[in-house]
Amino acid sequence: MSLADMCRDGVSILHTPVPTGAVLLVMGLVRIRKSISGRRGKLRASSDPTYESRIQAAIQGIANGLYKSIAAAAKEQNVSHQTLSDRCLGVHKPRRLAQESRQLLSAAQEETVVDWCNLASTSATPIHPAKLRASDTIGEFFEMQKKLDDNYNKIPPEHHWNMDEKGNQMGGGRKNTGMKFIFSAEDSDCYRVHSDNLELVTIIECVSTAGAKMPPWFVLSEGPAPDIRDLKDKVGGVSFSPTGWTDHEIADYWFRNHFVPTAEKHCVDPEKPIVLTVDGHSSHEQRAIQRAAYDNGVIIHAFPSKTTHKIQPLDVGMFSSVQRPWTKHCDKCLADGVEIDRYNFIHEYMAIHHVITPELVQKAFKKTGIYPLNLSVFTDKDFAPSLVYQTTTHLPPSYPADIPSSPMAAPSDVDEVDKLMRLDDSEEEDSEDDTDFFPMADDEHDLDSESSDSESEEEEEDAQPSRNDTRITRSTSLVSGSIPHPVIPTYNQAMMLTKEELWYELQHMYEQNGALVQTTQILTAQLDATNAHCTMAQRALAQS
Repeated sequence: MSLADMCRDGVSILHTPVPTGAVLLVMGLVRIRKSISGRRGKLRASSDPTYESRIQAAIQGIANGLYKSIAAAAKEQNVSHQTLSDRCLGVHKPRRLAQESRQLLSAAQEETVVDWCNLASTSATPIHPAKLRASDTIGEFFEMQKKLDDNYNKIPPEHHWNMDEKGNQMGGGRKNTGMKFIFSAEDSDCYRVHSDNLELVTIIECVSTAGAKMPPWFVLSEGPAPDIRDLKDKVGGVSFSPTGWTDHEIADYWFRNHFVPTAEKHCVDPEKPIVLTVDGHSSHEQRAIQRAAYDNGVIIHAFPSKTTHKIQPLDVGMFSSVQRPWTKHCDKCLADGVEIDRYNFIHEYMAIHHVITPELVQKAFKKTGIYPLNLSVFTDKDFAPSLVYQTTTHLPPSYPADIPSSPMAAPSDVDEVDKLMRLDDSEEEDSEDDTDFFPMADDEHDLDSESSDSESEEEEEDAQPSRNDTRITRSTSLVSGSIPHPVIPTYNQAMMLTKEELWYELQHMYEQNGALVQTTQILTAQLDATNAHCTMAQRALAQS
């Protein structure tokens, strides 16, 4: 008999007296022939890309009642019976999730990142891998600072400037000053006079890494101009806008007529450029300012979006140091009978402007890591998303529409108990009644059980798999979100069941346990996906 003949007869091949090596070779050919004929062998998940999909199809088929048992599902889908059984019971996880604890991102987080990458690509704004972490953005900013400093062979600190606007309210604002006052112990209500003037004045401050500060620039709302002739050398200038905020024209005028002349006075090396670091407001990046910067040898460097609270010196170390003295000064003026308005605001503000000292400025630059340059000034904790953060934005399609914040409500078991009591009465009347003591999943199964009584004995013998299908259907409702209370039979009811019926009930308990484990995994994945989406939403807004 040739090898080809033996391969065609896979049953009798083991009875053919051939050497051991030939047997191994022939068995290998048989497996190859079976694979070629369309009957695939049981491959491992690591070598078969469709293995996991077949496992999932088998689990879904068991839940839907397509297969009568785990063995039938394993045979039909050509997967390992033990693996399928363990997966149904929740003993093992898929290969993709088995090592999830060792991964940097969970499976839900990976899917979220992919969804955001797809969303960005469809909007013609693809995400660069370096942009996936905020720390990479900060690192890129510091690398640009270092590269700029190296290209010009150490730019002097007198040439590095930081500019930003601060809004001050004429009444001092509503923040608490932290001061303590004496009240009578008999007074249940304690009051203190505080100004309610919330009119806004914008102040443009600019400081250098050497500790120098430029005279502040003020932006008032449209109206009469205050008399500041006595502050000519202390104030940079005054502008007016409809809202009291800066606009493109004011920013351009400030840059050309105040910043450039003042910064040139502080230059110590004409061969080195002047560097101005600003936030990404549109008024700072307009073409007019870019043209003026190019003409005057000024390099403008913008902070990454949504990071100025950490790396902008004016925000980190100076504006907060000015706000509390300003609020105290406003309260003192009100106590002295002096009302702060647009005519005396600048004078009163300059009275506390001395709190911005060279030491404070240098400390702020050092804290942000800008000067001296410190690339490791921040840790991973500084880039963690805010735990209390809400926003509205566009989200990928996979974002869950409804995430339960509490355990899912179980359906009422009153109907199930009623059915069980009716079952007890029927068993007393007719001991041969083979009605399952477990309640059906819905009324549809009750109609099926009533119609089955009028059928032949052969059809009644085939009714046992149908009962197993009913239990599997209940497991499907469990996976989809409805967790029924288990109904425990009485001792007499259990004794009336045959061994086969007890085996089916035990099998049902295992399947229900597996469905509970699967439901828990689904809810856990939804929660992980929600947390991951919040993180990605914040980072997406940071890039906008």
